[in-house]
Amino acid sequence: FDWFGDLNEPRAMVIVALAFQMGFPRLNQFKNMIAALADEDYEKASVELMDSKFARQVPARAERLAKIILTGDWD
Repeated sequence: FDWFGDLNEPRAMVIVALAFQMGFPRLNQFKNMIAALADEDYEKASVELMDSKFARQVPARAERLAKIILTGDWD
């Protein structure tokens, strides 16, 4: 992703964690979240993450990761 280097460390680590957990091909299917991240629209990116099968499967983890995307902070 061209925009990955522009992310701060917490947001970048969310993408790394998602790629590790799901694999890059599956992560790459998160088109709306990826587009929002490219546009630096972190609110939309967090909403898109929560509107996913991943979030339905692991809701607590998805909420933590979405909050990091939204705020750019670890906590």
